[in-house]
Amino acid sequence: MDGVYELTAFILLKSYFPNRELGICLYQLGELDPAIDFLEQSLDQEPTGRTKLYLNRVRKEKFADMRVAPPRIDLSVTENTVWTRKRKQRVAGTAYGTGYIEKNYHSG
Repeated sequence: MDGVYELTAFILLKSYFPNRELGICLYQLGELDPAIDFLEQSLDQEPTGRTKLYLNRVRKEKFADMRVAPPRIDLSVTENTVWTRKRKQRVAGTAYGTGYIEKNYHSG
C-alpha cells in the first residue's frame, strides 16, 4: 500500500507548479504585477498551456486601459527587389511595440 501512495504522491507533485498556482491566485485577487512575476517564473521553469493562458489574461487586463502607440514593423530587406504576381508572398520581419503585440495583419 505504501508503494501506491508514494507513486500517487509523486505523480501529483510532478504536475504541481506552485509559482503558477500562486500567480493565478494573485490574478484572481487583482494583484496583477506580482501575478505576472510568478507566472513568468513558472513559465521559465516549465512552460505549460495553463501558465500561458493565465499570463495572457493578466497582461490583457493590465494593459486594457493603457493607450499605447501602434507597433512598428521592420521588414527584412534583401539587396534584390523581387516583383511577383502571386496572391501570397512570405515576408520576414520583426514587430516592436510598447505593450504586447496580440495580432499582426498586413495586406497590400
